[in-house]
Amino acid sequence: MKAFTTIYQDVKTGDCFVQPSVMGPVSWTQFGEPILVREDEFKAKIGQVVLESLSQFDKEKFDPQLARRRTPEENREFVKRHRSVSVTLQETGETLIRPLHKEKGGYVGYDNESIVVDADLLNSKLAEAIRKAFELAT
Repeated sequence: MKAFTTIYQDVKTGDCFVQPSVMGPVSWTQFGEPILVREDEFKAKIGQVVLESLSQFDKEKFDPQLARRRTPEENREFVKRHRSVSVTLQETGETLIRPLHKEKGGYVGYDNESIVVDADLLNSKLAEAIRKAFELAT
């Protein structure tokens, strides 16, 4: 894995939040403020926002003060209201977009559901692949 980010979609409004990540002490962790992409801007903006988030992955340093935290109640409400998709930039240049599923108060993804976008098609196919992943996410 070269870079990672998560996208959350509000099930009521369709608005998306691209949550930047950084490598933490053990694994990746959500970091900093999420970037809002409104439903009516999705096709035009989601690809650019995701690529910007991925490009920051190895440039930021983990700071516990900036790590995203929610109380258990806040997390339950957040998971209830949002679908989620993960985006992983591989060392090969391919991008894996994985629909996530709600399970045990969080999200899980399965390798066999990954949507692979080749590096040379990334700019033209990213928004379409993310939309498809949200259709599969539960």
